[in-house]
Amino acid sequence: MPWVTYALTCAVEIPVYLLLARRFGWVATAGRRRVAFAAWLVNVTQPVLTAVHPRSWELLLVLEAVVAAVEGTAFWLLLRRHMRAASLGDGLAMGVLANAASFLVGVGVLALVPS
Repeated sequence: MPWVTYALTCAVEIPVYLLLARRFGWVATAGRRRVAFAAWLVNVTQPVLTAVHPRSWELLLVLEAVVAAVEGTAFWLLLRRHMRAASLGDGLAMGVLANAASFLVGVGVLALVPS
């Protein structure tokens, strides 16, 4: 099951990062492949979150916020030398939006799976 959640996370978050990076003008400056690679690379946090296996919604939401901040910061750090005008706030916003999207998709998928 961990690889399924990882694949689902990547399937949702990488396009979100790409769309937002295009909106911020990062794709034109850094290149689509570099942005897609950075988006894939920052998703190393997903298996870590799965390994922690939070047992409450409160802890899960706190950890998701931490993951979003870590991913957004890492995304910005990976690409900042290609985008001089990019700010850490831009990267954090991307991390929050990408993780919110994958969280909501994940909750929706779990609601469809019989328990």
